[in-house]
Amino acid sequence: MTDEPALPAGASRESSRAPLLLRRRLVEVVSIVGSILLAFAIDAAWQERQAAREAQDLLGVLYTEFEANRAELTRHRDRWVTVQTATARLLVHQAEGDVPAPAVMDTLLSHFMTPTTFDAPEGTVSRAADGGSLTLIRDAELRELLATWPGMVSEVRDNELAMRDFILRVITPYLAESGVSLARSRALVIASTREDLAAAHLPNRWPAPLPSADLAADGYARILHDPAFEPLLVTRYGWINVDEYDEAIAFVDRILARLDEAAAS
Repeated sequence: MTDEPALPAGASRESSRAPLLLRRRLVEVVSIVGSILLAFAIDAAWQERQAAREAQDLLGVLYTEFEANRAELTRHRDRWVTVQTATARLLVHQAEGDVPAPAVMDTLLSHFMTPTTFDAPEGTVSRAADGGSLTLIRDAELRELLATWPGMVSEVRDNELAMRDFILRVITPYLAESGVSLARSRALVIASTREDLAAAHLPNRWPAPLPSADLAADGYARILHDPAFEPLLVTRYGWINVDEYDEAIAFVDRILARLDEAAAS
């Protein structure tokens, strides 16, 4: 049997194993810490990828919504151009004392009295802002544009709501007192939307007898010869916000361009 090597004086076999055990413990600790850090890194990477996917989904939904906003803005802007043209023609006829044929006046008044208002499809923007999802978008300029959008909508709508109130509270009573029946012009509106009325199961004709052309001509002559009608026309013309719609459309174009860039980056 081979004799074991002699230990130094005052040493023991347990003390000689201590460095080895310490190294093993350190390896175990490093391994555990490394595993934890790796798990954190994997989780952080997964969360980052998840946030990126959510951001891409949000960008796609926003793009669709703002495309709808642009289409709606364009439709309303074009309607306002029609209102503006009709009001300008009424101003000319009133200034010249010229009374067009009843059918022409029917059409002009129909456009003149249109109280159209823009209702923006902005549910995604509102929900994203309220829920904090806008922070998923890294483009700071795009976030600022999206945050500014509700204010742009309010500017457009405030003017329209004021104009609608003016039509209902001032212009409509004036026309009624002047003997002008709006039934004729309203009948034109119904006739132009027969398909929509049929889909809604509503009658496609005016429900009451319409004033004759002679009676309508008397009422139209009365207002076009009345100096009190001019300030109503001027006020209406001044509140037609075609320029605001053009600005809003240009603003949406900026948002769509930034959304395109953000989705591609």
